[in-house]
Amino acid sequence: MTIGLSQKTIDNINNVMDKLGCSNWEIDQKDKRYVTYTCHCGDNGRTLKQGITRPTWNGCKNCSTKGCSDRVQEKVKSTLENAGYELISIEKDRVVKYKCKHGEFSSYTSNCQKDNFEGGCQTCRYTKKKTEERIEAIKLEELQEITPIIFDKGEWYDGNRHQGTITETPTHIKVIFKASQGGNSKCFNIEHYGRERAINLASNYKIRESIKRKLSKNMIRDVTVVSHPILTKGYKFKELYLSDEKVMMFENEHYTFIKQKSVYLSQSPKDKTTYANVDKRRIHNLLFPEFKEVDHIDQNGLNNLRCNVREGSNRINANNKSQQKNNSSGTKGVSFEDGPKARWKCQWRDIDGKRQTKSFSVAKWGEEAYEQACAWRHKYHKEKMDKLMELAAKPIETDDVEVEDDDDPLEETDEEYKARFVFVEDSEDEE
Repeated sequence: MTIGLSQKTIDNINNVMDKLGCSNWEIDQKDKRYVTYTCHCGDNGRTLKQGITRPTWNGCKNCSTKGCSDRVQEKVKSTLENAGYELISIEKDRVVKYKCKHGEFSSYTSNCQKDNFEGGCQTCRYTKKKTEERIEAIKLEELQEITPIIFDKGEWYDGNRHQGTITETPTHIKVIFKASQGGNSKCFNIEHYGRERAINLASNYKIRESIKRKLSKNMIRDVTVVSHPILTKGYKFKELYLSDEKVMMFENEHYTFIKQKSVYLSQSPKDKTTYANVDKRRIHNLLFPEFKEVDHIDQNGLNNLRCNVREGSNRINANNKSQQKNNSSGTKGVSFEDGPKARWKCQWRDIDGKRQTKSFSVAKWGEEAYEQACAWRHKYHKEKMDKLMELAAKPIETDDVEVEDDDDPLEETDEEYKARFVFVEDSEDEE
């Protein structure tokens, strides 16, 4: 049926159909924008009217699918090899099938030509990332051995938490320091200086003495990098003096915020790392709100320079921690148990948080018991991290089944519907 078509359009469609060997074409009754036909391959096709007259049209969906040039195939193969995968095949619809030792995956040629292509295997991606981090760590250690850390530090200023007490008597304004603060006191005569000036002199004396005795908190000083393996020469930041001879490093851009706050040390009994708090909140969470959870790369909670913080969610922060104080083996999660059955024991937590252990007897393994415990712990800890990374990553489609957009879901037949239920024949109720 060709109702609604001009004679010119009908002639153009007939010419294309005759040229390709397609036949039995007519307007689709459900949508008059489409034409249905029998393709030269024998399959039934459905195409937009204007699409048939295009030079690139070659029949049904299977016949019109574009292939890949030799240049594209070489580029795909090279990209996969660089990412650590082996090419299986490139299908006619430009679906690339590739594999690694962990399984087979699929993607499109457009994705497999990108320079940052990582592939669909989460294990390979995590292993590659860890290898790169290990290489960077080795380079950093070598660089730190060559490049010493030297800072040019200025004088302390601008503190807002000075120690000492000012009291007033009928004749004097008195500044008092406790015995734990070094003791001593000084008086300023009200009759001699006047009350207002005496208060100002006492306040200035308290500040000077507090700074001199290193009792003041939240003192700030400017720091300039002279030599550092990461920071460039001349880079400037600030340090905040807290208590117990501890200082917090922060960027100059955060000075206005920190100046207005009262910052203090915080260390929970369960946590070995010392942090700085403001209003009962970790200050690094306030300085870097773009991170869901802040992880300090060097495990120093007081180093809040931008180069030392990163996203720490998905248990990344929990796994970046130092050895326990009672660790004597030199490896996290590995310990030695002495006695008649001397053994090296490794322990780790699985993906559900349950503690797992494995022991290696010294009598059976000898000197290799320690190495076996370390290798076993590393293996299962790595498997847990792989699963965490896999859960954190976005799901990647690896199914090779093609789904057409215009296919409607199959309707359930009466037989299939009845098969899902148990039907009981009606019976007459007894009166």
